[in-house]
Amino acid sequence: MTPEPAPNGGFADLRRFFAPSAVALIGATEDLGKFGGRCMRQMMDFGFGGAIYPINPNRQEVFGLPCYPALSALPAAPDHVGIVLPAKAVAGALAECGRMGVPFATVFSSGFGETGEESGRAMQAAIVQAARAGGTRFMGPNCNGMVSFVHRFALTSTATIQGPPRKAGDIAVISQSGGAGQ
Repeated sequence: MTPEPAPNGGFADLRRFFAPSAVALIGATEDLGKFGGRCMRQMMDFGFGGAIYPINPNRQEVFGLPCYPALSALPAAPDHVGIVLPAKAVAGALAECGRMGVPFATVFSSGFGETGEESGRAMQAAIVQAARAGGTRFMGPNCNGMVSFVHRFALTSTATIQGPPRKAGDIAVISQSGGAGQ
């Protein structure tokens, strides 16, 4: 699927993707055996200085932070939203991102085109359509997330890069493969 060009015909401004001032995680939990728990813990341990909004309708708080039942319950739209939900719920989450004016999301969930099944390809087409309709750009699905040492932002559950962060240096690694990125 070809991504839509940036609205101005040029490149998208990715500053709020790599250096957000506020982040929400849909599917947040304290259970470190789950992706949503590890992502929350990583973000907090990495020293992220912005607002962190856990989203989970079944929790009052996550790791001491107030937990919200839905993205629409937040005081303002975050710059970046992590999505850790069953595949069938991701299109709805991306549609909610669009309604809220969220510019960027990371979809960790699996079960899309990578399965090779028609149902997975159909769900992948649905999430692309939902994101495009709402103007939200996303990374994923089925990804390991991202880390910015410069901005102390880790939206990942990768145990290889646990906080506190190391000093940022002069090298960048951009990888399509989780194995190569680690």
